[in-house]
This record gives sequence, C-alpha cells and structure tokens, in this order.
Amino acid sequence: MVECNPLTESCLSPEEQRSRGLQQWLASLPVPLSGQHIPADLQLTVGAIIVEEVRAAIEKDTGFRCSAGISHNKVLSKLACGLNKPNRQTVLPLDSVTELFNSLPIGKIRNLGGKLGASISETLGIKNMGELTRFSQAQLDSTLEKRQAIGSLTCVGGLSLKHKNFQGKSSLATKEQVQYWLHQLALELEERLTKDREVNGRVAKLLTVGVRQLGEKRASSFSRCCALVRYEATKYLVTA
Repeated sequence: MVECNPLTESCLSPEEQRSRGLQQWLASLPVPLSGQHIPADLQLTVGAIIVEEVRAAIEKDTGFRCSAGISHNKVLSKLACGLNKPNRQTVLPLDSVTELFNSLPIGKIRNLGGKLGASISETLGIKNMGELTRFSQAQLDSTLEKRQAIGSLTCVGGLSLKHKNFQGKSSLATKEQVQYWLHQLALELEERLTKDREVNGRVAKLLTVGVRQLGEKRASSFSRCCALVRYEATKYLVTA
C-alpha cells in the first residue's frame, strides 16, 4: 500500500491545491507600513474580499450563485472569471499572467475568438497568447492594420459587434425601452466611428439600421438607410 503524504501537492484535490496556492500567495504579500503606498497585489486581495461579500449577498438575496475574476484590468478580470467556474472567484496577479498565457489559446481572449483571432494565428503561425511576445509591437500593428483597413465598420446591436436579441422577459415592450437601446447603440457607434476616423483617416457616409422582429408565426425584418452627415449619436436617432 502506498501512503500519501498530505504535504505533497500531487496528493491534494484540485480544490485543496487552489486553497493552498492562495494561502501561499497571501503569505508572500508585503505588509505596508503606515503611510506607504499599498502594493498592487495587496489591492487585489482587498478587491477579492469585497467581491466575495458581493457574491454572498447575491446568493442570499436571489438564490443565484455566480463566479468572478479579480485582476489588474477588465480584460484579465473577465478572463480570470471563466477559469474556475462554477461558483468560484479567481485572483489573477500580474506575475501569474505569463504562465497562464503560455498555455492559453488565442481564441480564449475576448474579441479574438472569431475570425480575427483565427487570422492572427494563421498569419503569425502561433496558437497561444504567450507566443505573441516573439513579435514586436510594429509587427503586431502591421498585422492588425491589414485587417482593419478592409471592409466597413458595423455596429448592429451589442457591445461586441454582434446583433442583440431581446427575447422572453427581456423583450422590448415600450417605446421608451426601444429609445433607450437605440441611444446606447448610437453612442457606441459614435465612439467607434470617431476612433476609426482618427486611426484610418476615413469617414463613413451611409448609415444602415436593421431590425428583426419575432411574430407569432414567423420573423419579419426590415432596414432603412440614410446619409451620415456627422458623428453625433443624437443625429443618428433623428435621421434613422
């Protein structure tokens, strides 16, 4: 019979390994003296405590459990959130990002899961995020600019260049609800068009708005086009 030493990592369950790793990381954090700046990783610890309290409150009030990610920016936080689902939260300090990226497929990063990520992988001959470090900023900019200069800029209903559906309980039932979402999309379009003009030196001239409505028997759709005079969200709502 082989005895298992509880101090050996290989004998621990994944949950126990995560717990031990967290405790070791917390123990390694420096304790700031009075008046000193709080280190970034210690700030993550404070954030993790707050998020844990929020998750507990959500479960208590609604009965729903949720996962969370805590890191130094929005992209890393969203990435961390999906690492240990369900009903867990993950802290991702900067010194762990390199190790994670060495085995993380490019498609796992937000906005790189579709054609853009596939194109970057094919063009550069890489699979994981960590392999991007082999290329200079200029090389990466050149690869991305080739794709951005082709085609048109679209905003068809969501914050991630995808159409937005309003089904079931989220259906838009009032004029005010429709106006609210049109305003949100118009603001996003204004921001993207302005950025596109600054980066690529081009100006859009035509605005097309498409709507698809679900009926009792079948769906119906229609679209309207109008000249795009200037980049102002309020102007879109009037002309469209």
